[in-house]
Amino acid sequence: MRSTVWVVDPAQGRARADAIVAALEAEGVSAVVHAFADGPAVVVEDAPAGLERPDGVLRAATVELSGDGAITRRAVLDVFAGALVVAVAAAAGGAALAFASPPPGRREDVAEIEAASFADLKQKGAIRFRFGREPCILVLEGGRIHALSLVCTHLGCLVEWNAERRQLTCPCHRAAFGLEGNVIEGPPPRPLPTFNVSLAGDRVLVRRRIGA
Repeated sequence: MRSTVWVVDPAQGRARADAIVAALEAEGVSAVVHAFADGPAVVVEDAPAGLERPDGVLRAATVELSGDGAITRRAVLDVFAGALVVAVAAAAGGAALAFASPPPGRREDVAEIEAASFADLKQKGAIRFRFGREPCILVLEGGRIHALSLVCTHLGCLVEWNAERRQLTCPCHRAAFGLEGNVIEGPPPRPLPTFNVSLAGDRVLVRRRIGA
């Protein structure tokens, strides 16, 4: 089976990846988005011959996999896509490096950052932020602020906050984590990293845990 992986420009992000998948599905081609820490990838598991590379794709690769064992094929594609995304992020300049880098003026080795304002968090319920290069999230739930990494401890996909389920869920392998970082279901071998949180006026301060 011929499968194709497209690494999407992190500057265009998940929105562009979703648009690519929608365009493929309109043509009857099945595809899925995988969100990794260094950016999204579109995987076309049974790619038709002559499939053109769309705009917004930094790199494309094709792999031939056996037609036996859908779960095995999917696992190989997950690892292949993740490795390709990491390789592009490591080698690329410009937008990809900007995506992976901390915000301007913020060092990577700091122990504490201002992640958001409490007023914004109270209004939105959840806010994404970066601690150095690591994508993270603040969640206000039950009067308590939780700060967690968004990088799944299984294969490095990005988890998403599901307000209805009150869980952080991984779109790659149906993993789920609680607000303490604990694994609720799925294959992750360890909890999500969490951070200490404090308030200074309206500022939400996030600090690395000792030993983290």
